[in-house]
Amino acid sequence: EFFKAIESSIPGALLSSLDPTFTIGIFAFNGNSMFLAFKTNSYNTAFAGMLDWENSMFDELYKIFAIPAAGTNLFETHFKDMVIKNQDTRALLDDKGKPVLFYTFLGEDKSIILITNNTDAVCQNICPLSSARTSTSNVTLPNPTPI
Repeated sequence: EFFKAIESSIPGALLSSLDPTFTIGIFAFNGNSMFLAFKTNSYNTAFAGMLDWENSMFDELYKIFAIPAAGTNLFETHFKDMVIKNQDTRALLDDKGKPVLFYTFLGEDKSIILITNNTDAVCQNICPLSSARTSTSNVTLPNPTPI
């Protein structure tokens, strides 16, 4: 439903690997930071799908994340491999090399996809998931602040 609502071009294989229930939330840490968290039943399928989705992901999500895009080249920029807060990520960088949108896979089995725009939000609120024993059937995502 979420991806239909934003008229996303998310790859079908990625979409079918995602649990229909997901978390959207805002962390009040160093300002408000939004995040999306999805459970996947297949890391390999999800990772390949995320790579395919990168071509349109920013265009589909920048308004939701309130990322200023006017006068930038962010629509033409490509995601790059990066380590953020000790997490392997794929990040879209601005002209100064700062990540403006990124995603990472969390949990021992990499069953949680986190998409956010604030590097501090990862460790302050979600990094504990990366060291917890998780599986796609029993992952508990943090409770978001209601919007």
